[in-house]
Amino acid sequence: MEASYNPIQTSIHLFASGELRYFFSLNHRNKKERPIVNFSGTYLGLEQRFLSHPFLPYNQTIDKAIAGLRDVYLNIGYQRQYNYLLFLWYFGLQMAAWDDTITGSTLSSGGLQAGIGLGYVLGRRR
Repeated sequence: MEASYNPIQTSIHLFASGELRYFFSLNHRNKKERPIVNFSGTYLGLEQRFLSHPFLPYNQTIDKAIAGLRDVYLNIGYQRQYNYLLFLWYFGLQMAAWDDTITGSTLSSGGLQAGIGLGYVLGRRR
């Protein structure tokens, strides 16, 4: 009797991301003395993303799992806020990526990303 082979290979990582955004319409709205609360409008963003080394591999060894990764994206998107609810979509181009392996860092670029998001705004509304 042969041993069964499980093709599913999984590993668990930690992920974090931060983005600086420039909203195109905020200065124009401010000059026209319109309210600029709720940060709604089209934006250009610079996003830094971090993916940790695997800390819980399943059906694979750590050296075969995806290595830690740091990358930077240039995003263009649209954000709309209604009271405490937030909706956004974005499209981005990978500017640089570093593979954080023990043997050294390799640099690459050229990836694309796109997404939509729903969120809830914490804190008091002004």
